[in-house]
Amino acid sequence: MANKKKRPAVNKFQQEVIEFVKEWKIRLRLQDWDMELVFPAFDFGAIAEVTTSMNSKAAQISFRNPDIHPPQLQGSITHDIEVTVVHELLHIAEAALPSEAKKILQNDPHHEAFIELTAQALVAAKRGVERLPLL
Repeated sequence: MANKKKRPAVNKFQQEVIEFVKEWKIRLRLQDWDMELVFPAFDFGAIAEVTTSMNSKAAQISFRNPDIHPPQLQGSITHDIEVTVVHELLHIAEAALPSEAKKILQNDPHHEAFIELTAQALVAAKRGVERLPLL
């Protein structure tokens, strides 16, 4: 019998992220991207972050799991994980921009806010509401 590599158990949060990524990859037409989802067991400072390689159309998205946050941070990181997934996927979509445009966006203080508002608007439209409630 061949040895099969055991995958670690997936918790509820991770399963939610996986399902949202599958759905939104299609909605945002990113099916040709190879995406690795990572759930580190340490606090890396952000709710999520993405690294991309346009040449290979590969991305790694790290998600901070709310189940492992230190108790003092629990209340301060309430967020809608679907919005977070869409936010990170929008960063992947913009990887196709010319490098000059990406440099401009990286230095624009309003860029992250624009990505977040766009993600919120897309999720709100999917849910059939005008705006998402503030968390």
